[in-house]
Amino acid sequence: MSDDYDPSLYAHTGCIVLKIVEVESTTGDIDNTVYILYDVKTNEYILRGQRNRTHSIVYEPYAFRCKDLTSTLDFVSLSICSYNSVSYTLYNCTDLPYLSDDITFESLEWSCYKTNEITGYDNMSHSRKMMKKYLCIVKYMFNLY
Repeated sequence: MSDDYDPSLYAHTGCIVLKIVEVESTTGDIDNTVYILYDVKTNEYILRGQRNRTHSIVYEPYAFRCKDLTSTLDFVSLSICSYNSVSYTLYNCTDLPYLSDDITFESLEWSCYKTNEITGYDNMSHSRKMMKKYLCIVKYMFNLY
């Protein structure tokens, strides 16, 4: 840990994060990873994601906010190929920055690990109905920190 670590900048209670991993059906390679959490201070879904590197293309991470459930569902549904399988995993993250603007794709990669996994389902078909259930959990299950 570096000397400039300031614990007041990080949450110390749980924040539920949904991780969606899209797996290419023909190769089994990860195609896209999306993290979704809900900022109760701004009442917005926070999306952080990145397409996986393919051959010579390195994709930039993306970061968006979304005010409503339907638009969040639309974005994720458009970014995932309907022929590919997905994994849905919920995590209890306790080390995220307090401000959602400071949460990056990289910080979520570090914060979502096996020992704080709540539940996960692999090799699922993408389903708006299932994703809606997860997004409602992300929104309505929270701690104020």
